[in-house]
Amino acid sequence: MNASMTRLILILFLAHAAAPAEPLHPLLHRLVLCQDSWQDFAQDPARAEKVGDALNAQFRRDDKKRLLVPKGQVTFLGFPVFELTPDSAGMGVGFTVTVKAPIDKVRKGFETALGKTLTGCEGSDGLTSCSLQLAPKRTAMLVSPTNKPEVGTLAGCYYEYQK
Repeated sequence: MNASMTRLILILFLAHAAAPAEPLHPLLHRLVLCQDSWQDFAQDPARAEKVGDALNAQFRRDDKKRLLVPKGQVTFLGFPVFELTPDSAGMGVGFTVTVKAPIDKVRKGFETALGKTLTGCEGSDGLTSCSLQLAPKRTAMLVSPTNKPEVGTLAGCYYEYQK
């Protein structure tokens, strides 16, 4: 490899590494905060298509993990997002992002964005979780491993469809 080729590769690498992170698309941000619901889109296909476009612009499917990973650097509440899960969660549907930050730091920003304080914060089965029911069958939540909070925090909305 000649010197000019090496220089070009270094410039491209540095440009990519220095690329600023972009915030989570506003439509996706609203879903994570339970401000919009998946159920709302059943009656509004045009709006559902816009959410799909937003997902495809910032994320790609990781079929091994059955979730979406950012195509570039994406943040939620200023924290780096490393996965997004718009999928089933037990007896409901969740729309969540997992960010690289401990739950105590994420909680402050999440509560500010919600305009409400989370309740029911507890540790169980190796996880710390906080939640707040915002409407029937719609709950904002945070979940993080109790003994390794530095690995990240799942933040999002859970839409219960079954008891």
